[in-house]
Amino acid sequence: LSAGKELNLSAGNTIDAWQSELKGLDITLTARTGEIKVHTSEKPNYYRQDGVRWLGSLQASRDLTLTAGSTITLLNTLLAPQSRNISITASGSISLIKNDAVLMRDRPGEYLPSDKLQHYFNGLLNTGKLNATGSVSLNSGGYLALRGVNINAGKDVMLLAGHNADLNYRALGGNYGHLFATS
Repeated sequence: LSAGKELNLSAGNTIDAWQSELKGLDITLTARTGEIKVHTSEKPNYYRQDGVRWLGSLQASRDLTLTAGSTITLLNTLLAPQSRNISITASGSISLIKNDAVLMRDRPGEYLPSDKLQHYFNGLLNTGKLNATGSVSLNSGGYLALRGVNINAGKDVMLLAGHNADLNYRALGGNYGHLFATS
């Protein structure tokens, strides 16, 4: 879904955007009693014609507002490089998950030289940042999981968790050591 101005999506229960691209100046998703889930497929893998991995995306160049009566999960979701304000509110938990499922290019029959593989890995490693010229507000009635998430705001960052807040590093499997420079 792509809108030149505002993209508004409301549901009485759940919004599930699997491998979807949502784009607009302002994006508002509201799941009154259920969950919001925007996620990239871990299996099977989808690729664009140029060979770049197709990620589920949520790209608001101005305001991004997500409100759910239950939980909000963004799993390996590509976000806009720069938004104005970001507000994510859920009665239950909020999970912004960046795992290693999308980091390797695994197209059947394709061989990539090490420099191209490195470039591809670096690009996907940095997806999912929350960048706002204004404020970022995450308000969770339950668990707030932000493992490996980078948040940058020109004004304020407000993180509220009804239970625990997990701000730990992003865990990577053992298959990626060769992609990090030795020091």
